[in-house]
Amino acid sequence: MPDSGLNGLVTVSADEAWAVGRTGKPPRRRGSLLHYAAGRWNPVPLPVELRDDPELKAAASAPHDVWIYHREPTPLPPAAGEASRPYPSPAEASGQPDGLPPRPAMRWDGKRWHRIPAPFPITALRVLSPRNAWAVDPEGALRHWDGRRWQRNRLPVQVRDVDASSPDDVWAVGIRMPLAQFAAMHFDGHSWQRTRLPEHRFTHDGTLPGETSSLGYVRVLAADDVWATGAHTWEPDDEAPTDPPFEKYLLHWDGQRWTSAAYPPRAAHDAPIQPMAPDGSGGLVLGAWLRRTPTGRYLGIDAPPRVEGWTNTEVKPSKRRWLSLSDLAEAPGTHTLFGVGALTDGTTDRTSRAVIVRYQPSEPPVHRVH
Repeated sequence: MPDSGLNGLVTVSADEAWAVGRTGKPPRRRGSLLHYAAGRWNPVPLPVELRDDPELKAAASAPHDVWIYHREPTPLPPAAGEASRPYPSPAEASGQPDGLPPRPAMRWDGKRWHRIPAPFPITALRVLSPRNAWAVDPEGALRHWDGRRWQRNRLPVQVRDVDASSPDDVWAVGIRMPLAQFAAMHFDGHSWQRTRLPEHRFTHDGTLPGETSSLGYVRVLAADDVWATGAHTWEPDDEAPTDPPFEKYLLHWDGQRWTSAAYPPRAAHDAPIQPMAPDGSGGLVLGAWLRRTPTGRYLGIDAPPRVEGWTNTEVKPSKRRWLSLSDLAEAPGTHTLFGVGALTDGTTDRTSRAVIVRYQPSEPPVHRVH
C-alpha cells in the first residue's frame, strides 16, 4: 500500500467537505484531493498546477468558494531579543525551482477551478469570500486579498495564524517582539487594534535563553467567543540548574478580555500547536485525544480500535497503529467533527496511511484527564 496522509480539511456544509493530502514517498510524492458528498468520500483530480505538490491545505467560505494552496510550514518563533528566525526564500518555500514564482492558489467556484496568484509563500489562510481573504507569509506579515491583488498589512506583531467570523471580526495571533510574548490583534473592518494578553515568564528577574511565548492557532466562533492555543518554552543550556516546565496554554476572549489556563499535565507534552475545533455543544476538541467541555473539564477521547491512545491496548506492538491529526473541522449545524491525518504502523519502515476520523461529543467512551 502506498505511503499516504492528509494535511488539510475544510467543511462547507453539513454534508459537504474537502480534504487534501499526499501519496507516495519522496521523490515521487504527489498531492491528493478528496471530496465528501452524499455521505461518502471520493477522490477527485487536483488542478494540474498542484498535482505534484504534497504540502497542500484548504480553506473555504462556501460550497462555491473553496481554495487549495501550497502551505509553507510556519518558521519557529523567535526568542526574546531576537529579530526573527531564518525563513526560506519564496522559491524554496513554494517548492519551485529557483527563478520561478510561488505556486498559485486554486479556487473552486462550484463548476471549475480558477488561479489565484500568490506571489508569496502562504503559512495560514482564512477565506471570507471570493473577494476577501487573509493570508500569513513566513515573515509573519499579514496579506489581504480584495479579489484582484494582495495587499500587505503592517502590524506590530509577527503573525502565525488568522481567523474570522465575519469581515468586521478578524483575529490575527502570534508573537510580540522583542519580549517574545503572546500577541493578538483584532480587525473591526476598518483598522487593527492590539489586545492585552497575560505575560508568561519562568523567572521574575529576566528571561531564560531562547524563552518564547507564542500563539500559533486561533478559532473565531463569535465576537465574544474566540479561542487561541500557544506555548511557553525555552531552550535549555548546560548552565541551567533545573529545567522549568514546558507550558502549553489555551486562551479565551469573551468580548472584553483574554484569560488563559494551562492544559492538564498529561496533555502538556503534546505538540504545542494542535488543530482545534468547536464540538457543536459549547466545548472544544483539541488535537486527537482531548476535549474541553463547556464547564472547563478536560476529557480524553479514546482511540479507534488497534490505535495507540490514552488507554492501553492488548494488541501486539507490531500490529498497533499511531494516529496523528493535522486538521479538525466541525460540520456546520451539527454536533459532528471530522479529523484528517495519518495512521502510522508499527513496522520498521513506519509506513503511514491517510485517515479520516469522525467524532460526536455524545459518543462514549471518554474519561476525565487530570
